[in-house]
Order: sequence, then structure tokens, then C-alpha cells
Amino acid sequence: MKDSFIVYNSFYPPVQGLSDGEKGMLLDAIFQYQTGSKVRELPPVVQMAFNFIKAHFKRDSEKYQNIIERNQTNGLKGGRPKEPKKPSGLINNPDIFKKPTGIFGNLNENESDDVNVNVSENENEKSICMFSDSELHFSILEYFGFTEMRNPDKLQQIATFLNLLKTDGKIEMFTEQFEAYKAYKEKSTTAKHAFPNFLGHIENRYLDGGWNQENWTAKLLSTTKQSHDEQSPFKSSAADILRKKILAGEC
Repeated sequence: MKDSFIVYNSFYPPVQGLSDGEKGMLLDAIFQYQTGSKVRELPPVVQMAFNFIKAHFKRDSEKYQNIIERNQTNGLKGGRPKEPKKPSGLINNPDIFKKPTGIFGNLNENESDDVNVNVSENENEKSICMFSDSELHFSILEYFGFTEMRNPDKLQQIATFLNLLKTDGKIEMFTEQFEAYKAYKEKSTTAKHAFPNFLGHIENRYLDGGWNQENWTAKLLSTTKQSHDEQSPFKSSAADILRKKILAGEC
């Protein structure tokens, strides 16, 4: 067991919405995990945050173990070879010349075989707790004009959002609402919500988000029916067909 572990800034987004009591439970779970004790049962919202942080710890542990194994292998081989005696004279001593600098120079100057090497934050940023339906995940990301590479923070917010809705059994409701929301905003002149307002707040279990402020399926059907009334006598059947398409995700 190591004497320490690393806490990253990327831990904060899934933690900031927790209450003080929930943060205390999360901290306790972290120390239980790191000391090899049994982690007690946690409330769903705390468990999600803990799972995200635990993924980072596992990644760090694997990196640490790989370095130890590499050093042990090198030790069995006799360690690093002794450095040859440096030649004297100007022509035979390249170290006299200035070491290169810039993009192509000294790229590995700071490398170390120390077993306490830290895993970089940028590397750990890739360790994101993804919702199982990645198509829905990236559909939200792209709808608000974000990309995975440029906006990893938004990616994590969406993951936390979808995981909590899944825990609360509201994924199907959200999916229907989201598809109707996109179609309604495309047909109407009203602007879509800003990204954080669309999701809502974790302390309210995201039920205060724009996605849940209206019955977007009903609003879309109402708007489409109004337009269709002026063009066709087959009102109810057309609305019913549209509703079925929305529910099937075809609109």
C-alpha cells in the first residue's frame, strides 16, 4: 500500500454539487478504498462521484505498478550500464557543444524512472465516466456545439447528468423530451437554452433543467397540428403518426 495518492482538479465537477454531508461520505469512501478497507454503501449520487474518482486511482495504480515491474526487470539485468569514460578533446567530445533547444531538442530531458512518478492531469482527463448510450451522450454534446477534444469538462457534465437520470429511472423520459425539444426548437422561433440551463442542477437531480420545463412532445405536436390544420383535413391521424415518429426517435 502506498503512503499517498493524487487528487486532481478534474475531480471537482462531479463533486461540487454534493451537499456537505455527501462530500464527507465521499471523502471517507476514498480513504477506505486507498487503505484497503471495505467501502461502505453510498447513496447513488455519491456512488457516481466515487466511481469517477476510483477510475483515476486505478489508472494511477496501474502506471505505478508498471514502473515498479520495469525497474525490477532492469535490476535483474544488472541495472543501468555504467557510463563510458568521456573522451577528451574537442572533436571526440560532443558534450562540449551546446545541447539543442526548442521543439526538436531535449524532448526527453525530464524523463525519470522514479517509481513515484505522477500521472499527468491531461492523461487522466481522458478517463471519463461514460454513460452506456454513447450516441445519446454525444448527441447532447454536439447539439450545443461542443466537441470531445475541446470540451472535456462538458463531456463529464453530460456523463454525470445521464448517470443520475439513469439512476432515477428517467432516461426514457429524457430521450423523448430531448428529441421533441430539438424538433420544436428547429420549427419554432424560440432560442434553445444555454447548456447549463438545459441540464439543470445536480442538487435538484437535474429536474429543474430546460429539458424538463415543458412537455416538449406536446408542444411539438401542438405546433405541428396548428400548421397542419391549414393544409390537410387528416388532423388526428397526422398528429398520431408524428407522435409515433418522435417516440421512435425518427424526428
